[in-house]
Amino acid sequence: MQRCILLLLSCFLCLGSALAKTRKFTNNEGKSITAELIGLEMDKAVFKLRNSRIAKIPLDTLAESDQKFINSWWEENKNKIGPMDLKMTIEKKTTRLSKTSSGGGNKGRSKKGQRGAQKTTTKDETQYVCQLKSYAKKNIPELTAKYTIYKRVTTRDKSGFRTITRGTDGQASIPAILPHGKTNFTTIRVTCEDVSQKAGQSGKKGKGGKGGNTSSSYKKEAIVGFVVTLSVDGKEFLKKSYPDTFLDRRKEEAEIEERKFRDDS
Repeated sequence: MQRCILLLLSCFLCLGSALAKTRKFTNNEGKSITAELIGLEMDKAVFKLRNSRIAKIPLDTLAESDQKFINSWWEENKNKIGPMDLKMTIEKKTTRLSKTSSGGGNKGRSKKGQRGAQKTTTKDETQYVCQLKSYAKKNIPELTAKYTIYKRVTTRDKSGFRTITRGTDGQASIPAILPHGKTNFTTIRVTCEDVSQKAGQSGKKGKGGKGGNTSSSYKKEAIVGFVVTLSVDGKEFLKKSYPDTFLDRRKEEAEIEERKFRDDS
């Protein structure tokens, strides 16, 4: 468990260093922001802020040194595919596969007056549909999409509750997109199962006039998030999650687990 926590944290740290190329930019009034430069539109520099919001700032309002940096950056990157060239929207689709129940009722009673166990099982199937829309005036070359679908599994038995999160990885190849064109790709399907089981109940009354001992257990699986990364020629340039805040939540959970690990050590 401790090894998994450390591995998860190292992945977030590596991801942050790989994708976040932030820099401090200062305007003519001396006010500064720390952001990632991602584009240049006409006379405005486009920044991605720390909270993931996009800000567009007139170039002539920035310090001269920053204007030179932005112009140099643009000459180097204007022909490359960047986050501003492509918009990705994600739709989650869940389908009910089956729902079955068994046990309980008079049919479940034995000759000794015991009621059989009541069990309900539900199965759902979830996949994501991602739409890519180009805003570029140039062709976007073939892309590779690598994604992870996260499933949370909660179980309960005599020892109590236990919750873990598992990731299912997948990959898709996306053909080249024409200027201002669009295309879709779908992920693999992940099945979730909910099992609720209530133990049989004796007809013999115990103290207080109630029936014999009862116990119940269940397993609940649910899709809690989706993360997809697009890359061109092996270089990552766009990362998105569903819901939008899922990546931040995963990072917070990892930090909490790290603190617990340090406290327990």
